Amino acid sequence: MKFEEKLQELRKNKGITQEELAEKLFVSRTAISKWESGRGYPSIESLKLISDYYKISIDELLSNDELLSLVAEDKKDRKRQNLQMILGLLDILLIVLFFLPFFGEEKEGIIYSVALINLNHTYLYILIPYYILIGLSIICGLLSLITMNIEMRKNFKKLLLLSLVLNFLQTLFFMITHQPYPGSFALFLIAIKAVLLIKSYMTR
Repeated sequence: MKFEEKLQELRKNKGITQEELAEKLFVSRTAISKWESGRGYPSIESLKLISDYYKISIDELLSNDELLSLVAEDKKDRKRQNLQMILGLLDILLIVLFFLPFFGEEKEGIIYSVALINLNHTYLYILIPYYILIGLSIICGLLSLITMNIEMRKNFKKLLLLSLVLNFLQTLFFMITHQPYPGSFALFLIAIKAVLLIKSYMTR
């Protein structure tokens, strides 16, 4: 009997619904539905909870091949979560541009280094994009951290793409507006992300 069939049988023998089982295992009903339809396996932690709840060993739930597949998938998920966390933190790191003197501002013929929040002698059509581009990156980073432990792989890829596009636009706009230091900082973040992604791809 396959894992999904065993899981359905155990739940029905208990006389509980998918929603009730989801509450017991601290997961969503969608996750239970996915497992019972054979479209995926639970994480190692969820599998232990299933084993404890039904008073059945993991060996009885999964065949050796299924267990090996689950371990490999769990390892892959952990790598993805770690990568997502680091990329999210890198985006949030852009908050330093608001408070550290990365920007150059001319006053009476002298160029001073100021933080973004102290950039007062700059045109609004330049200043507003600064706030928008940096703010969107920070939001993107926060969303990456919030969705880190949720089964949202497609959303992670979209967030990653958005993050890279924002960093590229930041670099371009900073350079166009003659702000080399924040431009270099944004370019540095792109380089770090590129290295992490290449390393992640090579170790699959």
